[in-house]
Formats: sequence, C-alpha cells, structure tokens
Amino acid sequence: MHPFVCSFARVLPAASYRTTTQRTLEHLYGASCVIPALEIGRRKLRKLYVKEGGELDGIRGSKRGEGSNKWVELALQLAQRRELSVSRVPASRLDALSDGRPHQRPLRLNVCSYGTWDAGTVKGMATPALDQIVDPQNLGGILRSAHFFDLDGVILTDRETAPFSPFVSKASAGALEVMDLYITPSLPKFLGSSAENGWHIYGTDIHSDNTISLSEYSRAKHSGFDVPPLIDSPTILVLGSEGKGMRPVVSKACHDHLVIGDQVEDDGDAKEGGKYKVDSLNVSVAAGILVHTLVSA
Repeated sequence: MHPFVCSFARVLPAASYRTTTQRTLEHLYGASCVIPALEIGRRKLRKLYVKEGGELDGIRGSKRGEGSNKWVELALQLAQRRELSVSRVPASRLDALSDGRPHQRPLRLNVCSYGTWDAGTVKGMATPALDQIVDPQNLGGILRSAHFFDLDGVILTDRETAPFSPFVSKASAGALEVMDLYITPSLPKFLGSSAENGWHIYGTDIHSDNTISLSEYSRAKHSGFDVPPLIDSPTILVLGSEGKGMRPVVSKACHDHLVIGDQVEDDGDAKEGGKYKVDSLNVSVAAGILVHTLVSA
C-alpha cells in the first residue's frame, strides 16, 4: 500500500470545477506521486499525512534508499524544507483519504492548483497535443509515456480535458507532478500558429486522405528504401479523444496523419486505397507506440 497522502485544492484545467458544490480539497496518494510533488513543488501543498509509527507496508528498497523507511524519511525532509505541516494518522484515516485506493501507507498530501501555462513557450523536437482527452486513466498513461521518452511537455485543451486529479497523477506514475503542461483555449488556432512558426503537425485521424502508415514506413525503411525521416523539424503529435477521435477542425490543421497498421479493403484484405485496420487501440497505448516511433525514427 501507499505510504503518504498529501492534501491540495482542486487543479486546472478548470472547466469541470466551475460549480461550487464540489469539494475544494483533494489528496495525492502513493510514493510515486507524493515524493515528486514534494520535490518539484509545482502544486501548492497544504498538509502531509503520515501513518502513525511511520513504517511503510509493502514498499521495498529503491534507488532512493535501501530500506522502505527511506521513503518516509525523504517525505518528512521534503515537507520540512517546504515548511509543510505534518499529521500522523492511523492507517484507516489514510485509507479514507485515498477513497480506499492503495496508498502504501504512510503518506498523504494536501495540494492547491497548477494554473495555466503559455503554450507559446513549448520547445523540443516532439510534443504531444491532446484533443479533449477526458478519461483520467488514458491521460495518465499518455503523460507517463511522454515522460518516459523524455519529451519536453504536453499540450492540452482547457475544456473537455480530464482534471489533473490524484487519479491522473497515480495513473501517470507521478509524471503529472514533474512534466511541463501547456493549456490552450483553442487547439486549432494553436496548431495553425505553430505551423506558421515552422512546426510540423502530425495528426492521428485514420479517416484522413493524407495518412502515413507506420507499418508500411517501417517495412520500407528496414528494406533499405530511401525514406524521408518522420521528424526533421520541431513536431507536434495530435491525439484525439477516446470515443470521437480528433475533431474535424483539428484534423484539418494537421499536415499529415500517422496511423498504426496496414490499409485494408472492406472485405478485410490489405490493399492500397482501403481503410486502416487498426482503429481500436486505447489512446494511451497508441500514444506510446506513436511517440516511440517518432523519437526513434
């Protein structure tokens, strides 16, 4: 179970937070989320909850220290550095604060909001842009992949995006706490402005007439054909929502569209001019494949 819990106020993007009936505090839980939040200090933390006795159940040695108690010691040191109040509570209290989800016991944290970031400051050769990703698990998975591949940040829409909740943080394995996130009120306008400034925009609309099959690209490359690189300038990769995919206005703002899989005819036979057969991958799984392909191309 998780060792810590931290309290914080709700986090932007705030379209989902405009009602006043929702609770204003949430809690990060689990060492993988709480420790980065304490280290980076992006959130406005309110309080650290630690299990009475301080021992961690189920946490084994890590690169931070050989013993599990190193996690508790590190959290307490970071809390002291940030002048954060600490409450020692029973394990049952930590369970309640984490809504019954595993929290590795002894830590929990109270936090405040991120705010927004200027998307014009995005730099780097490959940056994902998420078009209304509303599922917390998928958002967390995409952030986790982006952080794993050492991308500079992620661009998100300010509406119809999953809130930066503790669940997203947990699903991202703490990547939410350390990555740069850029929020734009208009993704189509942002993409248009980026294109004017020399960025290449890849979408993921399998229904577009301007698609690049990664399967065909990979086969051609490994067969020795002279194929152009997928990335030769700063690049944005746009990923659509789970159910509807990319919005048409966003799709039109992309130069090309990357698709996973081969083209197939309606009868299921692979053939040029047909439809692409892979349209059922979870968006976070697809993101991992696409990002890996781009950064290794």
